[in-house]
Amino acid sequence: MKDVIACACRRSHGHVVRLGALPHEESLGRLRGRLSQGQRVRLKHRLQTECGCGVGGGDRLPLSEQQSLWLLEGCDRVKAEALLRGRPDGTFLIRRASSGEHALTIVALGKVQHCVIVQSERGVGFSQPYAIYPSLAALVDHYAEHELGEYNEQLPTRLLHPARTVD
Repeated sequence: MKDVIACACRRSHGHVVRLGALPHEESLGRLRGRLSQGQRVRLKHRLQTECGCGVGGGDRLPLSEQQSLWLLEGCDRVKAEALLRGRPDGTFLIRRASSGEHALTIVALGKVQHCVIVQSERGVGFSQPYAIYPSLAALVDHYAEHELGEYNEQLPTRLLHPARTVD
């Protein structure tokens, strides 16, 4: 038998993802006890990315728990643009800006765009009135649910796809 796992949505698209050496086709639910946390994160991310079904309805990890996929501290502006060029709207990463502050680099309206993330006594955000999130992870989770357009009308998207993908 092939070493595959079927998409947990059970739609008739026949989607399968290779995952190590599984003895037979299994559902994600049956695998939970056999996979490490890191393997579950990678599998869920891969199924959601390739199938787009949401895998198990609400079983998706919050973006704050996938920080290694979107926080790229050593990535500069030029590398960030190259990494995101041609990717779908909502693909993003957070990096260090040349000023030392963090910056969001995101694809919106088909273009790679950048926003400085400010730090204040109240928290982090895109400007003083919006610097209310206690951490980068909290900011990411908020804008995964709400459009960045509430902050900047040129960014009519949410944070949807971390820049890094899992192999």
